[in-house]
Amino acid sequence: MKMPLTDWVQIKHLQALFIGVMITAFISPPLANIFELLLFLGMLLGGRNFDKHHAYVSSFDFKLHLGFLGALLVGGFYSSTDANVFWQSVLNWRKFLLLPIGYLLFWQDGRNKEKAIKMVFFMTLLLSILGVIHKSEWIFFFRESVIHFQIGSTSSEAMIISVALAIVLSSLVTGRPYLPMPQLFNVAVAVFLMVYVVLFTTGRSGFLALLLVIGLMTLRLVFRKKKNNLLKILFLILLLFSSLVGLSINDVSSQRIQQAENEIKQYHSEHLVATSMGFRMVFWKHTFQMIPQYVWWGTGTGGFEKAYAEHVKPLQGLPEGLITQDPHNQYLKILIEQGGIGFLLFIAMLGRFLIQTGFENDLHWLGVTVTLIWMTTSLFNSHFSTFMEGTFIWAWMGCLNAFAKKT
Repeated sequence: MKMPLTDWVQIKHLQALFIGVMITAFISPPLANIFELLLFLGMLLGGRNFDKHHAYVSSFDFKLHLGFLGALLVGGFYSSTDANVFWQSVLNWRKFLLLPIGYLLFWQDGRNKEKAIKMVFFMTLLLSILGVIHKSEWIFFFRESVIHFQIGSTSSEAMIISVALAIVLSSLVTGRPYLPMPQLFNVAVAVFLMVYVVLFTTGRSGFLALLLVIGLMTLRLVFRKKKNNLLKILFLILLLFSSLVGLSINDVSSQRIQQAENEIKQYHSEHLVATSMGFRMVFWKHTFQMIPQYVWWGTGTGGFEKAYAEHVKPLQGLPEGLITQDPHNQYLKILIEQGGIGFLLFIAMLGRFLIQTGFENDLHWLGVTVTLIWMTTSLFNSHFSTFMEGTFIWAWMGCLNAFAKKT
């Protein structure tokens, strides 16, 4: 008697596909899409194998997730944009489904959560080693090659490196064996990852992520109130100080930081040329002006660009008259498109993650650390809805936030 296809799909297979999405999001979008498609198909075929889905469905988290998903879909009935743009935007938001899927797959499963953490860490460490070899041109092949090696995009490369740094520092701070490595090796890896971000990346979001990771892990260590933490605290303070010094004296990073400061100060200049931070200031100004009009119901999913174009229509020239589909602020974009209700649901989901109760503390803090990076950088970008950053963070939150009892 043949076994039904649905019985072949086991939780462990779906977890493997889920982890595949996480580790390929920053490496190869096409490969991540394949893992994602297989995961969605597997979820449809293997749904009967979930023995803990009732606990999730009855939780407050499920209601928040369902509410935000509803806000994304309902916008189609009143969206100010055409149907093609709406459905394209909804399709882009499919990455949000990784959050509830993560809950279903990793609910009260600390062992496989740690397996996912290890996979993300070792893949990122391998890529960073290859990155150093390539960018430093130590090997003749890389000096002559036209291959451009980079983890993720220019702005996100240091962010995924900072995730690996958060994992290794969490293992160092908590003493939990996330990584099968001696503590001295953890220290060496942490220093290596910090140096990589400072010397080999250019994204300002990544610089901010680096400082946030070290700062939050230092706070975690201080509040643990355990003995023999002094040496670890001193190491983290030294790592933070070295990061600040490195970013300030390295030509590329210091120039990028100074450039942002100058662009913010001069964004209103009549002689403004195209600058990332300068245009952001203009986008934010006009988007804030749009809030009273769209604060209740919003424009509908995908409607930001058309609404913004109408708002700046009377204005001429750059930068005031420039049209954009993204204000480069995740919170403003959701507020304008999904209105106040969708915005509050989004904030509630993030808040629920940050203040989760009855949670396994060390895994929770690691999850919160990375989520706070995305929440902070999303003040300047839309990192919850872009492909690489958005795919990773929704999967990360789904995996790490799936309820686990304190141990």
